[in-house]
Amino acid sequence: MDFVDSDMSLSSADWDWTMDEYAVVQQRNSLNIDSPSPSPTKQLSETKLFDSLQVKSSSQLSFSKDLEELISTHKYYFHYLVFTCQIASISQFLHLCPLNLDIIINYQDHQGNSPLFLAIKLCSISREYLSLVRILIEHGADIHQKDVNGWTMIDEAVSQKNRELVSVLFEYLYIEKLISWEKNRKTAQTFLTALPNFYVEIKWEFSSNVIPLVSKIGPHDTCKLWKIGDKLRFDSTLVGWKNFRCKRRNISLIFDEELYIVNHSKKIIVNPLEKLDNDETNEVINDIMSSEPVQGNLSLLGHSVTEVNNWRGNAKNKTIGKWKAFKHKIQFRTHVTVVKKGKRAEVPKDYFKDETGKLPKPIFKAKRGKRRHKTQPTFKKIQENAVSNVKNNTVFCWLCYNFPIKISELLSVLEVIKSANKSLERLYEFLENEGIATLLPENSFPIKIEVPITLGITAKATFLNFVEINDNTNFSMFEIPDYTRVSRRIGQKTLTSPKKRLLFTNLVA
Repeated sequence: MDFVDSDMSLSSADWDWTMDEYAVVQQRNSLNIDSPSPSPTKQLSETKLFDSLQVKSSSQLSFSKDLEELISTHKYYFHYLVFTCQIASISQFLHLCPLNLDIIINYQDHQGNSPLFLAIKLCSISREYLSLVRILIEHGADIHQKDVNGWTMIDEAVSQKNRELVSVLFEYLYIEKLISWEKNRKTAQTFLTALPNFYVEIKWEFSSNVIPLVSKIGPHDTCKLWKIGDKLRFDSTLVGWKNFRCKRRNISLIFDEELYIVNHSKKIIVNPLEKLDNDETNEVINDIMSSEPVQGNLSLLGHSVTEVNNWRGNAKNKTIGKWKAFKHKIQFRTHVTVVKKGKRAEVPKDYFKDETGKLPKPIFKAKRGKRRHKTQPTFKKIQENAVSNVKNNTVFCWLCYNFPIKISELLSVLEVIKSANKSLERLYEFLENEGIATLLPENSFPIKIEVPITLGITAKATFLNFVEINDNTNFSMFEIPDYTRVSRRIGQKTLTSPKKRLLFTNLVA
């Protein structure tokens, strides 16, 4: 067995010794959980039972009282099989396991690791554990499970700089996402049908109290949104802004069972959610490998939504389109914590520490002539660099209490098409992910709202010219024009633009 950070290897005798040692230690751990002070007699008898069962070969383990007793008595037996990399025994166990396999395969041990997470961490020692990762995922192991420190499995793989492991995890995450997109597509068609048919314009303006003249030289756009039946169309002209210059194209997003980007300027059609090809996959994995594992936590410490009064003490209001709206000030305090994950060479050497406080014999033993270190290899502790920031935020919005659609309905529409438009994505994130929608009064709609973009720059989104559409039979505007259909890698330049690959890179988040 080859090791990543040394020339150490294990013989079969080494493995036999390791299994016995692990069995005793994990047996003590399980007893310590179930009974804080187990009697020596009970500990000895249960250890003998464990030894007698683990001596049996995989073929002798059947769906019998032995297996049932083994599972119920020894909570970490499956972790023991994973640690010792007994692939044949694991396959047999998964085949013969009772109906609660989901619980067993995702059960966390005393260190907070599921069998899958343990296998991923052990990949830093030997690539043989990589095959175990595939086996466990294919049998239903939860790939989204986190460890006790809140790190994901892909975080662990990236911190190991293990491209092969990252590729395996991304492969399964991407398959999961394709299935999720298909389910969401069918769900979207259902709830869109239940919503009223309408047309609305969304006017975008940018301003800044730090950078002068942003409101004059910054980007602006008036987008158009149609919803009829289970179909959506969103027209815009602004596709980018760099160095105070606007990049404009005549673009339509059309959702009609599938989502399409129609570039009227170049007369091309792109499906932004088409399957990744091999070249795109390699570039996405390169993006993931070059990133640093970080976890961010945004918590709302306090908030208030208050009406803004004029100098007479009356509620400040104005008519936007044909709707009367009242100005409100939203103040909220956020606590943002960002933690950077350091690298860990191997599984901590006290991972199998028993309740007596003594370490077992060294888990890995080197053959003579192969040892690179005079002592047991150093096990690096995870170094976590945390940055914490508390920020006070103030934005203004104009709320309408008789707008024909609700904010929840708007969010449902945005969720369908936000992945193909940055402005819609930011609006959705602000209202939904940052919790602003939950702060607004019941039955109110933010007909005009300020959305923070970056430090000192704010976008104002205003909903104008809302019209209810009674004719639900005219679908001509949703017809896909007879343009050239091109692949995403050509239409969106995903091979040369990391920003265009963000949708797929963020699958691992």
